[in-house]
Amino acid sequence: MGVAAADYDNDGHVDLLVTGVRSNTLYRNRGDGTFEDVTARAHLGETGRWSVAAGWFDYDGDGWLDLLSSAM
Repeated sequence: MGVAAADYDNDGHVDLLVTGVRSNTLYRNRGDGTFEDVTARAHLGETGRWSVAAGWFDYDGDGWLDLLSSAM
């Protein structure tokens, strides 16, 4: 349904979060032209909801990006 791109793990490579129906998928950019599915490790799997949008920002000011997702 949507995608949000950001360097969530601060390694210098842009990662991708894909939102959709009943689940979201987080892909970590390995920096070699490939991506690794890290959804389970990030605890972002089955939502049971329809995520329509997402955004990354540093909500708590700790230098690490935080995820905001909008679901219906």
